[in-house]
Amino acid sequence: LAGGVKRTYLRSSQKDKEGIDVYKWKRTAPDTADVDTNQVQDTLFAVGGLEAQEFVDAPGPAAAYGLDSPGLRVSLKYDDPQKPAAWFELGQKDGAWYAKRADDAAVLKLDATKAAELVKSFTEL
Repeated sequence: LAGGVKRTYLRSSQKDKEGIDVYKWKRTAPDTADVDTNQVQDTLFAVGGLEAQEFVDAPGPAAAYGLDSPGLRVSLKYDDPQKPAAWFELGQKDGAWYAKRADDAAVLKLDATKAAELVKSFTEL
């Protein structure tokens, strides 16, 4: 979910002539379209570049962090049914950006510039 629109992407791979996996991304919802693999991979790589400025170990209600209506929610599902889906979401409240991860009670206060750029990147995919 980014910019109020739920989008779904699927990564496929095939071997090149040297036997190396080559990945390709496709949007499957709300419409079907090929997407630029480098843009998707750069956006996913940017997730790792987010910087936590503060950890809120005992957070209050989700609304206090804009997480009651997140600006971005990313869910990752795997082909392996034994591997549970992972997710994270970002919310904005009073100009600050916050994040929450699956299986983690803490809320992270993020670098506002990088968080806004990440939301924009996902919205543009």
